[in-house]
Amino acid sequence: RFFMGIASPLLFIIAKWTLVGTYKEGQHVIFGSAYLRWWTVNVLHVILSRGLFQQNLPLFYRLLGAKIGANVGISEDAKLSEFDLLRIGAGTALDNCTLRPFCMSTNGCFTLRNIELGQDCSVA
Repeated sequence: RFFMGIASPLLFIIAKWTLVGTYKEGQHVIFGSAYLRWWTVNVLHVILSRGLFQQNLPLFYRLLGAKIGANVGISEDAKLSEFDLLRIGAGTALDNCTLRPFCMSTNGCFTLRNIELGQDCSVA
């Protein structure tokens, strides 16, 4: 319980910053080094829980690089990734949604783009 509650999310935060640093917009070759780091962080995100941050998900995602305004509500059912590319305005509510600035291209690359939500939005 200790590991899952405290150490697990902290390990994930450290791993994200160590492996990827800051996610950057652009196209990246599939199976290149950027892809391998991106894939590893996504697998770790699934394996390592949000633990003690479950009650304060905006703080968890801020620690991972997301720009999140005041009074943002994030449901435990919301799925966020590529955190540095997310900007969420104050008063926004994220419910059972997926917020991923990622897509696969047909040219053998994957693309990362910024996502910006304005203030007082609701995404379900």
